[in-house]
Amino acid sequence: MSDWQTRQGRLYLQDTPVATIAEQSGTPLYVYDGTIIQDRVNRIQQAFPIFNILYSVKANANLAVAALIRQQGIGVEVASEGELETAFQAGFTPDQMSFAGPGKSHAELARAVDSGIDLISVESSAELARLTKLAQTAGRKVSVLARVNIAEHALQAQEKMGGRPSQFGIDVEHVIEVLRQHKSEWITYRGIHVYAGSQILSSDALIKHFSAIYSLAIHIAHQVGFELACVNFGGGFGIPYHTQEQHLDIAEAGRQICHKLQHSGIELFLELGRYFVAESGIFLTRVEYVKQSKGINYVITNGGINAFARSAMPWANTHRCESVTGRDQTPTDHYTVTGPLCLPADILAESVPLAHPVPGDILVIRDVGAYGYSMSPQLFLSHTAPAEVLYWNQSCHVIREPHNIQTVLAGQHIPAGLL
Repeated sequence: MSDWQTRQGRLYLQDTPVATIAEQSGTPLYVYDGTIIQDRVNRIQQAFPIFNILYSVKANANLAVAALIRQQGIGVEVASEGELETAFQAGFTPDQMSFAGPGKSHAELARAVDSGIDLISVESSAELARLTKLAQTAGRKVSVLARVNIAEHALQAQEKMGGRPSQFGIDVEHVIEVLRQHKSEWITYRGIHVYAGSQILSSDALIKHFSAIYSLAIHIAHQVGFELACVNFGGGFGIPYHTQEQHLDIAEAGRQICHKLQHSGIELFLELGRYFVAESGIFLTRVEYVKQSKGINYVITNGGINAFARSAMPWANTHRCESVTGRDQTPTDHYTVTGPLCLPADILAESVPLAHPVPGDILVIRDVGAYGYSMSPQLFLSHTAPAEVLYWNQSCHVIREPHNIQTVLAGQHIPAGLL
């Protein structure tokens, strides 16, 4: 299942050493292989042919990545006005979009209504009331999915988003009451939306979860009194960050789920982000210094958690870190890899086996295509942000220019008299 190839200690993107890309575009740097993204989308389309597939743009909001995925013929799920604009500029149309998120502002909901977004997932009674007023003011009926915080989270989900007190969705104990309360000529209830957890690697867990959600949707529609038109099952499909983890059996999960739901007569939605893009991406950072402190070996690089914040998240998965310089890569010792920030938490990886790292070496962190650039505080401590490169159509393309010092200072003003 590995798409990146290592030859004689060098990591390759197709026939190009990634160290060469780093030399050309500088570091820190994100590199994505578009052929991997296309492959992952194709796998889902083949495994879930009866589903409408949506790309969760939050995973990687780069315009070029979104446009590449749109070319594969799927829709998009957005969670902010910025992501909505990204989707529009990437070529998605309103009928291909779903808008979710627990804190949609008045302006964001108004934009969604005015744009004619196909589906809006509401996550509270107050949001449903706000949306009703906006729809009435605009004189436009709005199609709604009720996002439900279910009683039990998805089994074996490493990152849990439901089944407990949460900002996400309407608690299942109250959803029927809320939907009844807000019935309106301006709101069309079409179904429910459940996203209970992420980073799921068990096909059995997915199969049970989808079955439970389908039954719940039928029950809610019957109790509220609307025709069930569609169900958004969320996603949460994981990837193996660790060598000891196994890939999710997509084919088996799809076979059983589609067999159960193929005659449901409703639209079935699946939204995925991490599964499509995570394994396509690598993060490259250059060694600046190697030192020892109180018995610990440190490798200090020029790209820290300002450029790749996931490594500092206590709940995040440990990403593989290795050298791609090309010398003998037989490990000589273990090292803690850090960035350049004046911050103790600026740790990219701990106890990494490396072979005599020296200044100038390029280190790579794997599986960063999802929640890498998009999750990181790019201007933290006034460091500049990295570039992004996409391999597509047999060429490497710079799809985001790196920030410079002028970017860091842009938009700031000093009042008269302070200088």
